[in-house]
Amino acid sequence: MEALTISFKNEFNTSATLTLTFNRTADNKTVFVQDVELSFLLSKALFPQFIDEKAYNTTVKASNPTSDLFSVASVHSYTCSAAQSVQLSHSTSGIIDIQIDFLKSKVEAYIEDAKKGEWDSEIDCKSSEISDVVPIAVGAALAGLVVIVLIAYFIGRRRSRRLAYQSV
Repeated sequence: MEALTISFKNEFNTSATLTLTFNRTADNKTVFVQDVELSFLLSKALFPQFIDEKAYNTTVKASNPTSDLFSVASVHSYTCSAAQSVQLSHSTSGIIDIQIDFLKSKVEAYIEDAKKGEWDSEIDCKSSEISDVVPIAVGAALAGLVVIVLIAYFIGRRRSRRLAYQSV
């Protein structure tokens, strides 16, 4: 397992740390993020509407150890333009709900030294591969059905008018 730790500092001089722990399957064919952990100081400057005053100035550690995020074959890099959300749980239950949204992600773990910073071939996530052809085909089929129903209605109406007023 390898970990990537990113530290943030905001305008109120408080910091947060995001740690992504990468792992591989037993056969080394798939790489994924096994654990997402966020640690930050709960301050009044960051959360002014917070109700529980005694919870301020405490460090919140939240994680999702079964996230299985960014899963890709180990010889590829992972890319995704769609949003991916991860719910984190923390020991101080009920204080706040924590969700991290990853947008426009590009990840590659366990890069060999010989590559010198070059990315492997990219595998795009399934959520961003929505084709435009399917909605267009469904819309065209529905429009065609509406036209067929209208034509059948007018033909049926004309026939019923003709049969109703026959001369004796």
